[in-house]
Amino acid sequence: MVQEKWYRTGAVADETGISQYKLRVLAKHGLIESRSSNGMLYIPGGVVERLKANGPPPMPARIAEGLGVPQSDGSNPDGEQAHSLVTARRAASAAPLRNRLTEELYADPSPQLAKSKEKVIRLEHSIEAKRLQQKSREIDRLDMEERARAREARMVQEWRHGHIRRVLETVPGEMCADTCASVEELLDRVPPMSNVTARVDEIIHIALRPIRRREHQARAVDQAMSQLRSGARSELETALRSKAMEAILQLPEHASAADMSSAARTIVSTANAALDHHQRIEREVSQLWVPLPSGGSPDDREEAQHLACQALRHLPLGASERQFKATLESAIAPVVSRIESRQAQEDRERQERDHQSRIDRKVSYLSLPWGATAEERATAERRVRAALEQLPPTASEAEVDAQKERQLVPIKAAIDGRQAAQQITADAERKADSAMSSVAEYLEEYFDYDSPSAVYDDAREIKGLLRPQLVRLIQTGKLKSETHIERWLRNQVEMS
Repeated sequence: MVQEKWYRTGAVADETGISQYKLRVLAKHGLIESRSSNGMLYIPGGVVERLKANGPPPMPARIAEGLGVPQSDGSNPDGEQAHSLVTARRAASAAPLRNRLTEELYADPSPQLAKSKEKVIRLEHSIEAKRLQQKSREIDRLDMEERARAREARMVQEWRHGHIRRVLETVPGEMCADTCASVEELLDRVPPMSNVTARVDEIIHIALRPIRRREHQARAVDQAMSQLRSGARSELETALRSKAMEAILQLPEHASAADMSSAARTIVSTANAALDHHQRIEREVSQLWVPLPSGGSPDDREEAQHLACQALRHLPLGASERQFKATLESAIAPVVSRIESRQAQEDRERQERDHQSRIDRKVSYLSLPWGATAEERATAERRVRAALEQLPPTASEAEVDAQKERQLVPIKAAIDGRQAAQQITADAERKADSAMSSVAEYLEEYFDYDSPSAVYDDAREIKGLLRPQLVRLIQTGKLKSETHIERWLRNQVEMS
C-alpha cells in the first residue's frame, strides 16, 4: 500500500532539463500523466523517471505549430528543440505585425495613406452626426404627438369616468352594473366629449323606477302591518308580511300607492279576524292540563297543548268527560311516545359514555414491562381499546379486566423477547467493538506503512467491513471466547 510520489513542475524541470512551460503543454494535451491541486501541476515519479531516461515524447504537429517550433524527425536532442523554439520566436518578432486594421489597407502604411483614411473617417462621422440629428428631430416630433394623444385620451377618460361616477353615486349596487353598461353603450355611440348629461339622467331615472316602486310597496306593507293585533307571534307576522307583498305584486304596473295600501290592509284585516277566533278558542282550553311523562321539555308540552287544542276543537258540544279524556290522550300520544323514546335513548347514551370512560381509564393505565417503546404501547392501547369496545356497556369490572389482560399477554411476551434480543445484540456489539480496537495494531504488525494516517484510514475501512460480520458471529455463538474472536480478527486483517 505504498503510495507513488508526485513532484511539482519546477522539481521535474530541474531533474529532466525540460522547461516548465513545455511540461505544462505536454500535460495539457495528455502526452504525460499529471494532476492539478490548488493551482499547482504535479507529475508522478514514474513519469519523471521515463522523462529522465527517454526525454520528452514526440509532439504532434498541431502542438508544435502552436508553440512556433518546427517539426523534427525525432533525432534532435532536447537542447536543439529549445534552440529552434527561440529562433522561431525571434523570427516571428522581426516579421511585420498584421492585424485587422492593417489587413484592410490598400497599401503599405504611409503618412499620405493615413491622411486619406482620416479624411474618410471625418466625412463618415459628419454624415453620421447629421443622420442622428435628423433622427432626434423625428423622435421629438413623435414624442409631442404621443403626448398630445395621451392628453386627449385622459380628457376622454375623465369625461367617461365623470358620467360613470354619477351612476355609482346614485344607483344602488344591485342595479349599478346594468346601469353602468347602458351608460357605457351610450358613451360609445356619441362623439367623445359630447354633452350627454340629460340622456344619462334619463337612464338613471329608468334604473331607479323599480327601486322607487319597491319602496312604495314596502311602505304600504309596513302601514298595514301596524294594524295587526298585538300578541301575534313573529312567524305569523313574517307570513302575513309575505302574503301582503304577494297581493301588492299582483296589482297592475300602473297601480297607485293607495291601491297598494288597500291590498295590504285587506290581508291584515283577514288575519286579525282569524287571530280573534284563535284567541277565543285559547281562552276556552286554557284551563286544560295535559299529562306528560317526566322528562318532557317545554317544547314537548307546547306541542302537546297544541295537539290537544286542535283535537278538542272538533269535539261536539255536550261531549262527555270520557270522550274528552280519550280525545286528549289520543292527541298527545305521539308526543308521549317521543318523550319515552328520547329518555330510553338518553339512558343508552349515558351507559355508552360510562362504558367509554371506563375504557379510556383502563387504556390510560396499562401495565407494560419496563422499556416498552412508544410504538408497542400504542399497539397495546389500540388492541385493548378494540377488545373492550366489543364488550357490552353492561359488562362487569371483572370481565373488563380479564379481557384487558388477555390482550396484553402476547404484547408483553413480544416486549420481553425484544429486550432479550437487544441485550444479546448489545453484548455482541460491545465485544466486537472491544476487539476492533486492535485492528490498527494488527495492521502495523502485518504491513509496513509510511505514515500513521495511512494506518488509521485502512483500520477504519477494515472496521467498517468486518464489524457486521463479527457481531453476527458473536450473536450466533460461533465465536464465544475472546481468544476465538482475536484469532478470527487477526486472520481477516492478514487476508485483507
